[in-house]
Amino acid sequence: MSVFQLSRWIIGILNNIRRTYLWQGRNSNRKLVTVAWDKVCSPKSIGGLGVMDLHTFNLSLLAKWYWKWHGSHQSCWRELLVNLHGNSPTPPSSSPLSKPFQQLQPIISTTTYFTITSGACVLLWHQNWGLGILSSNFHVLFSYCLNPDITVYDFLQHLTTPLQLFRPSLTSSLLAQQQLLQLVHLTQQILSQPTSQTQDQICCKIAPNQLTSASLYNFLKTFPKIPSDFRLVWKLKVPPRVTTFSWLLLHDKLPTIPNLQEKGMILVNRCCLCKSQAETILHLFKTCPYSITTRTFTSYFSNCNIPNVDLCDALTSTELTLKQKELLAISCYFIWKERCSRTFSDANNQPHSTAMLILEDWKLLHPD
Repeated sequence: MSVFQLSRWIIGILNNIRRTYLWQGRNSNRKLVTVAWDKVCSPKSIGGLGVMDLHTFNLSLLAKWYWKWHGSHQSCWRELLVNLHGNSPTPPSSSPLSKPFQQLQPIISTTTYFTITSGACVLLWHQNWGLGILSSNFHVLFSYCLNPDITVYDFLQHLTTPLQLFRPSLTSSLLAQQQLLQLVHLTQQILSQPTSQTQDQICCKIAPNQLTSASLYNFLKTFPKIPSDFRLVWKLKVPPRVTTFSWLLLHDKLPTIPNLQEKGMILVNRCCLCKSQAETILHLFKTCPYSITTRTFTSYFSNCNIPNVDLCDALTSTELTLKQKELLAISCYFIWKERCSRTFSDANNQPHSTAMLILEDWKLLHPD
């Protein structure tokens, strides 16, 4: 992934394997996928699982080589490529890095820039050396250039006679001539600034010291920075199965009867715990008599009061202790487990039996 760009077809196959493992594990039975893959690849703080997006991660790893090419002039691997293919601002077409570098150019141009001394290692038109990407900023002038891959150094050699670098028809375009004069003027301004560098140097816009695959990945995956209750789920000291359940519960992606009906299944909506009201998330975990009785037993035997609130309100509450939030999450998990047992295997555990299961898990976490 760090040398070759993966095709969309390969990424699709790998994502299918990862998606299958996430929702099915090693079980061959197909299970219901409830959360979109894009959401799964989001950070945990905004409701995802923090799974890497392979396409973005692949681009980030490839861009790291671009940084190394311009920042590690004495490295053995660069010297080997230079000896094989020659020295140039970018790897030549015969180099295995050539194609990835070309495809990454739009990303690189927005995240890096060059400070120049000689300009021998910097492309005039395609790399940012203080004036942005000239092929875009001076697109009319660029259409007249004779060598699109000319370096800044070669341009500086013709700074007093720049017309030699362009087609003769340039003189017929007033806008192109104006852009040429502007380019020469801006270049002279940049060269007049004092510098202590001995060679061209690549700099990073998005990180303080150097471009890393992590910093570029976070830059490319722009997520909304909004307050979210999901970050609180991962702070609970509960078993992983309870954490995953709580994550699905906050997303309202548990396979409840209303959610299954939205997927086209024809089902009678009735709570199998109380057998009197419709099954909803709010009813199952807050207002159902079975759930209320289970929480009452659990609170009594654990000496930790479980409030009659839903998990989302509990996580954001400043009045509840961390232990109360953890016990509520475990209680919701075992209530859901009892609901599934009654649906698929005709189980009929009483509330005090479910409370004992909750307390067993609770004692493992808090043996004191």
